[in-house]
Amino acid sequence: MRWLVVADGQDQADQMADALLDAGLGADVIALSRARWQAVASSTSPHWRSMHQQARQLLSFGP
Repeated sequence: MRWLVVADGQDQADQMADALLDAGLGADVIALSRARWQAVASSTSPHWRSMHQQARQLLSFGP
């Protein structure tokens, strides 16, 4: 399964991605900071723009 992890900071995203990999929940995990994820929406790459448009939030932490 493929996962995209977006968190407030890159370090936090990396930790969450590592946890998914360690749990065996996927072999393909991309970790991005929230700022980088927002920049993907206006990327020159059609692949990244498409990922941004099709992404679905599965889990949220925080208030």
